[in-house]
Amino acid sequence: MNFIKKNPYVLLIPFSFITLFIGFYYINHFPDLDTDAYAHYSIARQLYIEGKINPIIHWVWLPLYHYIQIPFIAAGFGITALRFLSLILGLLIPYIIYFYYYKDEFAIKKISFLVSLICITSPIYILMETAAQPEIIFFLLLVLFFIFFDKEKYLLSSIVLGLGVMLRYELWVVPILFIVFYLFRKFLSHFHKFEFIKKRKFILNIIIPLSLMIIWTVIRRITDGVWFYFITETKGFATGVIDATSSGNKLQSMFTDIYYYPAYIPYMLFGPVLFLSLFGLKNIYKNKSIIFISINVLILLFISFSWMTKSSLGLYRHFTILIPFYSFLIGFGVYAVSDYISHRLHTVLKKTEFETIRRRTSFILILSVVLSQVFMLYVWSSAWLDYSKQTFGERIKTAEFIKTLPQESIIYTDEASVEILSNIEMSRFKRFWLTTDLALDNIQKDFYDNKTFYIVSWSDRIEKYKQFGNIIYTSTVDKVYNKPLQVLKAGK
Repeated sequence: MNFIKKNPYVLLIPFSFITLFIGFYYINHFPDLDTDAYAHYSIARQLYIEGKINPIIHWVWLPLYHYIQIPFIAAGFGITALRFLSLILGLLIPYIIYFYYYKDEFAIKKISFLVSLICITSPIYILMETAAQPEIIFFLLLVLFFIFFDKEKYLLSSIVLGLGVMLRYELWVVPILFIVFYLFRKFLSHFHKFEFIKKRKFILNIIIPLSLMIIWTVIRRITDGVWFYFITETKGFATGVIDATSSGNKLQSMFTDIYYYPAYIPYMLFGPVLFLSLFGLKNIYKNKSIIFISINVLILLFISFSWMTKSSLGLYRHFTILIPFYSFLIGFGVYAVSDYISHRLHTVLKKTEFETIRRRTSFILILSVVLSQVFMLYVWSSAWLDYSKQTFGERIKTAEFIKTLPQESIIYTDEASVEILSNIEMSRFKRFWLTTDLALDNIQKDFYDNKTFYIVSWSDRIEKYKQFGNIIYTSTVDKVYNKPLQVLKAGK
């Protein structure tokens, strides 16, 4: 028992093994449920085939994750290898958090343990560990940034931040925040906060990420022909999807949008123990750096604003990066509530030592957090399995069908999941959005050149290409998209 008291992290190990088992089983028995994972992988395959820089191919996404995938593709690994990479990194990150924030003080020592435990058992975190998505890598970069910045390793923190701004847009707010801090410190002589700004190398945390952001924006302007295409296209895409699926009172929808990311999604992930975070607000301000708090709050505002303006689809996985922040809030809340209850009980149970009461109340609250996490994980697991059965059956069956097509035949498709799940040689695919004129021009050219080829997509997109051939396969109706996948044989 003394060993466990001195090394609480050993209590994390059983939960890590449970997560490992869940992740290993899930990856081996179920497809990745996020269609964006297949789109990322398809883009990386196309980059590998072309062997050249092609900014347009990244669509609205940043390029780093696609280039991270290329070595795996070159080595002959499939998308499953990337899912296992997420799983391995996901298992390591909570221990990085624990050992960095483990201090001699009672509260911080306990907090680091609880934060790591919440990360390990968080449903969305476990889901992202089984996905070929950039979320876990992004999570790792943000954790490393906070650590390096806190240790005043500003060159390392700026490099990590530079990688982060090329991975996901959420970190684009950070160099802007640092500019604001710098201006406050420089022009307000009575403003004595942000002493880190005096450090010479701090400026690298503005220069490196901001330069990369500007370079990428200019490159996209040159290749796209318009400024900020990746913003307008994302908003157009998200608005189209939301308008097609939304219903109900617009005023009510606007009201719920405000608390969607700050409160609704956290409640769906953490359950009732989320209320403890309210009691952790004061202590997180006292115990955590202004950088940690302000960056996390800005990221929360960023994803909330994106959702409110319908520039994103409001996906749960966008919240993944905020799990440590909310975990600290809940953790500090546990000990704030524990101290309050302990003081009240101590006045009644005068013969019982205060520390004994506090340990017992802390244990009960921590157990409540764990049970809440386990319950939410059970609820989410049921939802994952149900969603998988409803959604990917049609994709898997369609992927199996196109395996039977003549070898060496060319396949046009804009459904990356079918492409990747088929395990067909990547060079056989021509990847175009079939709703575009570019796709139509290429298909017309192949048709008039008397080539035989196949088109695979959803039925509404196939409709405009029926003039080029015949439908040879139709899947059952997808219950989420409410339409089937089809395969059209075109040409001679």
